[in-house]
Formats: sequence, C-alpha cells, structure tokens
Amino acid sequence: MIPGALMNDQVRRFRVGVYDLSKVDGTGLILVMTSALDSVFILRPTIVYVSVYTGDTLTLECSIDGKFTDWTYRFYRGDDRNWGSKIKATNENTFTIKSVTQSDSGVYRCDVYRGNPIYVLQSRNNPVTLTVQELFSKPTLTVEPSASVWEMDSVSLSCQSESKVTGTRLTYRFYRENNTVSQETLENVFRINVAFKDNSGSYWCEVGSEEKRTEKKRSDPVQVTVRENPKATLTIRNDSKNVYIGDTVTLDCSIEGSFTDWKYLWYKRNLTNWGNWIKDGTGNAYTFQSATLSKSGEYWCSAYRDVPPPRPLKLGGYDSPRRSQGSNVVTLTVKAMNVTLEPSPSRSVKLGDPLNLTCIWRRNQSSDSRLTFSFLQNNMTVEHSRESSVLSITGVEKRHGGSYMCAAESPGGGKSYSEAIEIEVQDMTVWLTVDSKLVPVRVQVLLSVPYDGLISVKECIPPHSGLHSLE
Repeated sequence: MIPGALMNDQVRRFRVGVYDLSKVDGTGLILVMTSALDSVFILRPTIVYVSVYTGDTLTLECSIDGKFTDWTYRFYRGDDRNWGSKIKATNENTFTIKSVTQSDSGVYRCDVYRGNPIYVLQSRNNPVTLTVQELFSKPTLTVEPSASVWEMDSVSLSCQSESKVTGTRLTYRFYRENNTVSQETLENVFRINVAFKDNSGSYWCEVGSEEKRTEKKRSDPVQVTVRENPKATLTIRNDSKNVYIGDTVTLDCSIEGSFTDWKYLWYKRNLTNWGNWIKDGTGNAYTFQSATLSKSGEYWCSAYRDVPPPRPLKLGGYDSPRRSQGSNVVTLTVKAMNVTLEPSPSRSVKLGDPLNLTCIWRRNQSSDSRLTFSFLQNNMTVEHSRESSVLSITGVEKRHGGSYMCAAESPGGGKSYSEAIEIEVQDMTVWLTVDSKLVPVRVQVLLSVPYDGLISVKECIPPHSGLHSLE
C-alpha cells in the first residue's frame, strides 16, 4: 500500500509525491494528477456487458465512479496480452453493435480522457472477454428414404439445425445446384412427391433466423440420384397383324430386368389423353376372349409393386423399383370379315349336274392364307375347318337341295358367317322310245351316270315307272 492513504468509498487522497504504481495491490486503480488540488485522485472505470449470440444487439458501456463530466470514451478490442486496436471514440459511454457475429468475439477494454488539463483513466485489470456464440448450428441435410431413388418415388429432404436459444424461430430454404427449389419457410422439410430424372442433382439447404439479422448458414451438399424405372414392352401375342371379330387376342406386357412380384396395369388410349385404366392383375397377359370392333384402339401397359423393398442398398436406394415406365403403344385393329357364299353354275341345278359352293371373304382375302372354312346345309355342318374355300359336288342329287351357308374362321378362333342361299335341285328329263315313239320321262332319283353312257335311274314319272335303261 502507498503510505499515508486516507480511505473513503470512492476516492483515496494522498499527499503530492511520486509513487511506484506497480506496487498497487491488484486493485486496478489508476492515478490521476491534478493541478487544481494538491492531491491525487484514483478512479475505477468498468465495462458492463451481456451474454450474446449471433444476431443479438450488443451494447458495451464504459462507466467511471464519481460525478465527472465531459469525458471522451475510447473502446478497444484486443486479446489477453494487449489492448489491440481502437474501434471507437465517442462522447457517449456506450458502443453498440446491432447484429453481432462470431468475428466480434475478443477482449474489450475502454479508457476515458478529457483535455486541458489532460486526465486519462484506463481500465487495466478488468478487461471483458466477449464470446459471441452461434445462435444455431451449421445445418445438416438428410434425404429419405435415401439419396438414390427410383422414378415416381417420393423423396423428403430434411434440414437439421440446432437452435442454441429457446424460442428462436429458424427459417429454411432449399437449393438444387445454384437454383432455389423452395421459398423461405419455417418448415425444415422439402418434399418431392413424384421424382423424375430431372430431379437429380446436388442439393443443399440454408438456415437463418426469422427474428434477427444474422448470417445464414449452409449445409454441405448431398447428391440425389433418381434412377430410371425399368422399361415395359407391350406386344400382341403371335405378332398377329390381322385380328377379326370373334378372335381371341392376347396382349403381353414384359418388364426388363430380373425384378419380380409385379402387378400389371392395362390402358386403352384415346385421341385426347393416355386413356383409361381397363384392367390390373398379377399376370403379365391380357386376353380378349372374343374380339369385337369396339376393341380396336391403342393400348399400353405399366407395372407396379405393392410394397417397397425392405432393405436399402449399401450405396443408397432400394434394390428394386416400385414402378415401371409406361410401355410402347400398340395398335389393335379388329376387322370385320364380309363373307358370302357363291354357287356355280347357279342356285338352280339339275339332277346329276356338278355344283361348286365357294366361300368368299371379300376383304383382303389374299393377305391371310391361314383362314379355314366350314359349310352348313340346313344349319347342319357338312364340312368343318377345311383349308379349301370351295365345296364341290360332282353330281347333284335331290338330297343336296336346301339352305346353305359358310363360315370363315380366323386363326384366333373368330368366325364370320355368310348369308344363307337356297340350292334347288331340278328333276332330270330323259327321252325313251316307247312303241317307236319318243316319250319324255322325268327322272326324280338318279342312281348313277356311268362312263359307259348308261344312265341308271330309280324313279320315273309316267308313262313308265321303275328302272329304265337308255343306250
């Protein structure tokens, strides 16, 4: 202690003299020499501060004991060993930083002075160490279900940042490459409900504070990859280019790769959109049992799996897709067969004459040689599934008369029938010599016409009945 000091609460009064201030016992008191008084006043400046976070408004206050005025206040930022640089000189005893950052951390000191005569008061032993803490942590971006997904899957990107102060409202914004993909929002999740290849890219998020002007923080980027779903291929079984009414038609939908447990969707497209769903099932084939003209149109298929795979791959993503791509479009044209039955030489033939019945398909007949034909007499089949379209009768008999029709059958099983025609068998008239006179005889039943020129008949109309021979 300095000898002869008189103590009171704020001021220590000493006789004028020279003192070794290094021996002042750690109180941080500063000597101020005045010429007005034969004494020395030693005052204590102090700094008042509050604990702060980034974005806070910080006020440093430099105060001195005693009722003194007209001071100039100087604020410094340095470290534990030196005062550092002066950051402000003002006639106010406060220094305010409206939005602090972590770079504002440091050791702060102040001094005060006034001139004529010069008084200097310094705060030496009570510097303030100011630490500006982060308001929230650097965000981390996570992707669910994984960073590698299949087309048509849903993806959620979550931006996680820890708030250091209770009640702080954080804002979030998401980016792909250098483009924003969301508005600034209080929700920390960005969702892609239906992912496509174009959604692939490097994503990152940015976090800020809703209430405070503080530096925003960015997450590290995460690469999101959207893989193409396997392709679907639609074919018409047997590659049939000609489908006719009544045919059985089968469409086959195949999915590339070795994936299993598919369920298939079938669509019929119209001129304005991709069409309506018409069927689903576990099998990859769709069959029309009996095609009609209304089945004509453009068809396509796709496939899906009910449950996502249970385990992700080590590289991210699921080991198989939940959906396929849409298939190619195939055009199905169901044709109507215009079938007619034509007799030759005519519908009215004489007993014993030859008769040909030809089943004619009048539309593109030459383009398909795989048709088979059936013939019916009086609604009873007389010839079935023959390749020839002609029914030939070398010698017409009475029993050959009646109603005839034919059917053309396509390889798919569809049949088209002709209209019925009537075949009339006329009686045969022969001339017999009776008592040296030629007499016409109408033969109703002809047994045979042999090569020797003799005609065998069974029934004749008067004048004679019975068996007659004519050379």
